[in-house]
Amino acid sequence: EHVGGDLNEFIGAVPLFIHPYKDWIFILAPGFDYRQDRHDFLFRAGVAYEFEIDRWSISPAFNVDFVDGEQVPVYGVSFGYGF
Repeated sequence: EHVGGDLNEFIGAVPLFIHPYKDWIFILAPGFDYRQDRHDFLFRAGVAYEFEIDRWSISPAFNVDFVDGEQVPVYGVSFGYGF
């Protein structure tokens, strides 16, 4: 991921997606937060819900990044296509 503007940082993580019940998804992702001259360990935890329409999916998600002693909320939407 890339965050622009005043923050200007890149986030790289390896997610583990857990599907506990129907279309609910729990997300656990260790990774790194790359800023101009800093590299910090990051851990992301989140939840998403997947809406399926034919072969397409839309998944709004809420995550919290734990990085450098802070908790940063992250909101997003993912789009998918099954093949």
